Amino acid sequence: GISLLIVGKSGTGKTTFLRYLLNGLSKQGLDVLAVDDRSELPGALMPSDKVSTDQLVKYAMGLNPDVIGCNIENCPVYKASLQGWPVISITTADDPEEAVLQASSLFGCSSARIFRAFPILVSLRIFSDGQIRIARIPEYLTSELKTIWEYQINGRKGARLLGEHHQVADLSDRIFSRMRLSGILPEDAEKLKKEPEANVERDSDRAAGSRSAAQGNQKERTDL
Repeated sequence: GISLLIVGKSGTGKTTFLRYLLNGLSKQGLDVLAVDDRSELPGALMPSDKVSTDQLVKYAMGLNPDVIGCNIENCPVYKASLQGWPVISITTADDPEEAVLQASSLFGCSSARIFRAFPILVSLRIFSDGQIRIARIPEYLTSELKTIWEYQINGRKGARLLGEHHQVADLSDRIFSRMRLSGILPEDAEKLKKEPEANVERDSDRAAGSRSAAQGNQKERTDL
């Protein structure tokens, strides 16, 4: 599996989104274990005076779950990801770049190490209309973040912004390779690939041609 780091300022719904993802994976039959010190994740392992969050993550790793959920600010959960466990974690920061810098400073490791642990990052933001949305989903490639999906604003309806999420680039071969090793079906992997621009243009031309033909047929019927 691929580990994710969910990033956003306070109030952007990071914990709610984490809970949604973990619940969805659990309903799919995956063994999900969450470690939480704030009682915000139902059924999560909780630290105590005698047992730290770090110890609970190590305990969770020993149970060999399919996915581990945890706040990266509470313990170096990135180590679990580097050791092969898929981890979904959250952290408070304005953007993914700042989140990784904070984590590397907190744990005394390089930013590259955090990026290797969490190659996919999800950036949540509060937009000018007050709505919380996924602003972008970048992947770490060598020394930079490459945006794969992003929210593009295309209009406004009253005070509400209108827009859509667009895939602007493909995931790397490294990510697809890890997905294949984790058992993703070829047809599901294809759904994650960006549609080639040529195909988009052909589809647009085909649609335009169909509209022209329809208009022509309508004109003929009118002439009759």
